[in-house]
Amino acid sequence: MSNHEGPVPFGRRGGALGRALSAVRAVAPPGTGLPLLLTGLLCAVIVAVQCSRPAARSGGGDGPGPDSAAGAARAVRVLLSLSGPGIEVRAGDGGGIEVRAAGASFRAESPLEVKADGPKLAFAGSSAAGIESADLRSESGAPLRVGQRSYAGEIRVLTSGSGAVTVVNVVPMAAYLEGVVGSEMPPDWPIEALKSQAVAARTFAASRMRGRQADPFDVYDDTRSQVYIGVPPEGHDAVRSAVAETGDLVLCWSGNLIPAFFHSTCGGRTESASDALTGEYPPPLCGGVECGFCGDSKRFRWSARIPASEAGEALGVRGLKGIRISKATSTGRAAEVELAHEGGEKAVRAAALRAALGNSRIMSTAFTVEMKGGDLVFEGRGWGHGAGMCQWGARGMAKAGKDFREILGMYYPGANLRFDY
Repeated sequence: MSNHEGPVPFGRRGGALGRALSAVRAVAPPGTGLPLLLTGLLCAVIVAVQCSRPAARSGGGDGPGPDSAAGAARAVRVLLSLSGPGIEVRAGDGGGIEVRAAGASFRAESPLEVKADGPKLAFAGSSAAGIESADLRSESGAPLRVGQRSYAGEIRVLTSGSGAVTVVNVVPMAAYLEGVVGSEMPPDWPIEALKSQAVAARTFAASRMRGRQADPFDVYDDTRSQVYIGVPPEGHDAVRSAVAETGDLVLCWSGNLIPAFFHSTCGGRTESASDALTGEYPPPLCGGVECGFCGDSKRFRWSARIPASEAGEALGVRGLKGIRISKATSTGRAAEVELAHEGGEKAVRAAALRAALGNSRIMSTAFTVEMKGGDLVFEGRGWGHGAGMCQWGARGMAKAGKDFREILGMYYPGANLRFDY
């Protein structure tokens, strides 16, 4: 799923090699001789060269993000779940807002109302016209507020000509992750679990940034990508530490970023991404692994009872008489179910059944199902698609004393950690 890129220019490796040398010196006992230091450095050089790749480059005029060790990673473009005929943008400090569009800029007072005017944008209190896209930032650099949330970086507004304003947050990777990690994982969980989440989230976002320069955004702010809430509230200090302490580490396989999927609870074993999700994926995401660390999750085991009449309507059949699992994945999860109804039989993908009956009711495809007294009775384990990192498993491993590298190695077997993306 990731794009192959060419060899890394020597200058791009300098930051990684410098860190490697520092690491060798840090772990070397006092008095270690030069030959031993050089041997350690040589090993570090080999690892750095094998696991390096170029940083993602700017697309659509985005500048480099400040959080990359080499300073060349572009910002993440996040499509916010906000659209409509108009939006209101406020500077967090109450100051002015700089509007940049088509090579020019002007100052606007806060709050600034932006409306769709046919295929163009209209800015309250400004005569600027003919603008299809603009970047907004507060004059002081303070976060901008849109709706109920505050956002670091810039707010990009654009219109597709449909009469609605589309809103994209262009934000440095570190600030983006601070708004993701504590949304996808409780911020009071062990720091090593939070670090593993930070690396997985960074890798997922970076993998989505590849090859999307022509697109208006890289990721969504919801579960279609990963949940992002903008500037996090108080109480997320451990999240900020997890993001900072993992620097710009990402997961790669054969020199390529992997789409580092994750889910709440695997229920004992993770699933191959090729079975859980459509498409082909690299080896660290295939096959699934035995977990054994997520037993504390309330969704480790679950059950659901749904009236057959309700299920039949949701699944598009009349007179539902029976149900059975007709195909299973390599790890034993349901892949397809067969419905017996008054008109015959119908095969339904297990993932589609989850979506139709509700992902919060049918929590995973690791289930058994049968008809009892006019109801469909499900008994299952885990919550989510099952591919990649089990978050409750990461928590369990951290509580058992494992560090984030061990956690990531467990759920993405064979993947390499590398500096820079």
